Parts: sequence; structure tokens; C-alpha cells
Amino acid sequence: MNRRVKIATITAVSICLYAYLAHRMTNFGEWEEFEILITNNTGKIVAVLAIQLILLMLNILLESIKWRHIIRPVENIGLKESVKSTFMAMALGNITPARTGEHIGRIITTNQHKRTLSAALSLFSSIVQTAVITGVFLLSLPFATSKVLSIADIAFSGKTILTIFILLAVFAATIVALTLSKRTRRTLLRLRILLKHHIATPHYRNKTIILSILRYTVF
Repeated sequence: MNRRVKIATITAVSICLYAYLAHRMTNFGEWEEFEILITNNTGKIVAVLAIQLILLMLNILLESIKWRHIIRPVENIGLKESVKSTFMAMALGNITPARTGEHIGRIITTNQHKRTLSAALSLFSSIVQTAVITGVFLLSLPFATSKVLSIADIAFSGKTILTIFILLAVFAATIVALTLSKRTRRTLLRLRILLKHHIATPHYRNKTIILSILRYTVF
């Protein structure tokens, strides 16, 4: 990516983050209760914050290692560059609905000629992470409380399933429309090769699952 574009992107993201932070802080109406809580539990809060900071750093490290592994079939990047991509993904994810900006944050730091393939790999990473979370959730249902089960009812309600179906239908229609383009057909062919020779291989798939489980455990 062009250096000026990188600087402009980072500046824009930083401005959005600070604006979002200012908005949340100015609209927080429980500062007095917060001050009392801090005063009465200073030692515990410091200990909890220290533990959270350590876990946050570990989580970022695992996510960076995971992204470095994910993107390797397309671009071989170092851990430092992967950490930058992770920070950018986290920053954009915090200011976009449903954390959709995470994909954009990762992609804009990759080679501009390989962003379509990078986007596909980022999507694959999210699918694996979601599958891991869903698997843990389903395994924990027998031990869940009534409150958790009520959340499960909402998650698997008819409206939720209909929404997912509509999104999948729109996605499928978009793919069909894009296949009319010769350039898109070439990209899809490259994606097919990527899927066959990398994503579908046991080593690549299993390592992605293991890193996803480790990352979710820390999270």
C-alpha cells in the first residue's frame, strides 16, 4: 500500500476511534457510581486490570500468529506486520456494526494486488472462529442456566434463521452476478486453486482450528 494512503487511513481510523471514545464518555451517566466503585475496590480493580492487560496482550499475540498463518498462502508477512494488521482490524471492528471492519482492517494492510484472496482467507478465518465458538456454546448447553437458554432461544429463533437465510441468498445472488465478469471468473479460479492446495489441506485447516481454540480460550 502507498505510504500516503497508509498514513491517511491510520489517521482517519484514529479520528473515528477518538470520536467514538469521546461520545461514549460524554454519554456515560454513572460517573459518581463509578468513582465510588473505584474508591472502595482499588486493590481488586488494579489486580483485575493487570490480569486483563496480560490476557489482552496474549490474545493479540495469538490473533497475530493466527493471521500470519492464515495469510501465508497469499503473502508471507512477519509477526510485526501481522500485529499491525491485528491492531488495525481491532480498531475498525470497534467502530463498525457487527465488527465487520475487522476484515477491512486486515485487508488494507496486505498487498493491493492480492486483496481479493486476502479477503477470502479473512472470511475463512472468521468462519472457523465462529464454528469454534458455536461448538463450545452447543457443548455447554447441558450445563447452562435458564438465562443462557433464553439467549439460545433468541439466537435460534425464526427471525434469526430467516435473517441468516436472506443474507446467504443475497450473498449467493452477488456471487452469481459477479461471475458474469471475466475478471471475476479469473479471481474465482484463483480462489478455487487456493482452496484446493491450501485451505483444504489438513495441516492448514487443523492449525487454524487449534489457533482459533487457543485464541477463544484466552478471550
